[in-house]
Amino acid sequence: MAAIINKGAIIQVRVNAQIKKNAQKALKGMGLDISTAVNMLLHQVVITQRMPFESRTINGFTPAQERMYIAAAKDLKNGKLYSSVDEMMDDIK
Repeated sequence: MAAIINKGAIIQVRVNAQIKKNAQKALKGMGLDISTAVNMLLHQVVITQRMPFESRTINGFTPAQERMYIAAAKDLKNGKLYSSVDEMMDDIK
């Protein structure tokens, strides 16, 4: 006797067409489809009570890291110099 799983809830999501296409290709390589991946994501959110991944910018940094690097680049452009690594690290924190 086969188990019957009720998948009654439907979620509709608007997403960029190219992102969807790239995600389908990546997921297919993992043996998954988008529906299965979304179900896995939602299960992990329920289990852990948080997102199961860290958000990254297009440059591969966390948003906090990106803000730090942008601020450091502006300081460098404006000629801000440090006398030691410790002084710089204190300023970054």
